[in-house]
Amino acid sequence: MDGTSGYSNLKKEDAFMLNGVMAMSSRFSSSPFFDNMTPVTRGQIFATKARALYDAAFSHDSPWQPSLALLQGCILLSFHEQTSRPSTSSWFLIGSSVRLALELGLNNIDAKADEAQVTPKAPDEWVLTEEKRRAWWAVWELDVFSSTILRRPYCIDKEHMVVLLPIPDTEWFADTSVPSTMINTNTAQIWDTLQDHLHLGARAWFLVSTFFMARANDFLLHTDTTLEEINMFEGTLKLFMLLLPPEYDLTPSGFPFNERNFASYNWIISMIMMLHTYVETPHSTQKENVNLLVFESC
Repeated sequence: MDGTSGYSNLKKEDAFMLNGVMAMSSRFSSSPFFDNMTPVTRGQIFATKARALYDAAFSHDSPWQPSLALLQGCILLSFHEQTSRPSTSSWFLIGSSVRLALELGLNNIDAKADEAQVTPKAPDEWVLTEEKRRAWWAVWELDVFSSTILRRPYCIDKEHMVVLLPIPDTEWFADTSVPSTMINTNTAQIWDTLQDHLHLGARAWFLVSTFFMARANDFLLHTDTTLEEINMFEGTLKLFMLLLPPEYDLTPSGFPFNERNFASYNWIISMIMMLHTYVETPHSTQKENVNLLVFESC
């Protein structure tokens, strides 16, 4: 930032986040400044600045302290790199995000969820907690995607995440707390995660479907996967699809795609593509089907 921009006195964490936001959003800009640039390259100048701040933050003599703002900057830069040019370097960046999230304790943020329901949090505290949950799920999604396409083990242990699924944006922006739930990590019960929480919205449904993909990748990485485990996985996946809300139907008559709901429907489209990749390949063997779910989804 130059000295005349009004942003010269930003905290380093805030500058890191802002450059990440600009790196991601500039590809959608209609500004004439970007007329001679392809959308995917427009954010590179901001990404370069964000990367320099990231390098400074994680240097051995850095005065930066672990914080949510620092993590959010890492998340934004990670998404930019993954959507621009996935690489080993971006995988390392995601690894830093994972370790920072763990350092902040976000993997156990809802360890006392039952107590919180008895003694509700103040609105400001609840909004901040929801923001932390969303940061955690963004990091987890990055870990799942990058590790899957590189055929590497995940950094995050899926069996030990004590984090409620995010609530819909409308409720969060309105400071309205609504009940949520955690992903049931038992293979036979994953489908049941949202049975009593159909209201949670497309983002939560997408995350559960991503968990299915991650579990399928586990089967591929482990040489001792049994036919019984694959059969169980097939059954619970089909039950999950039967549970999907009717408004997630992608037929033309049930698909009112517009400016107000495009964000939600992007999650829905991605989820349906993942799920149907598996169930619509009956000619393949079960092991091949699991492979299709993992790699065509990515």
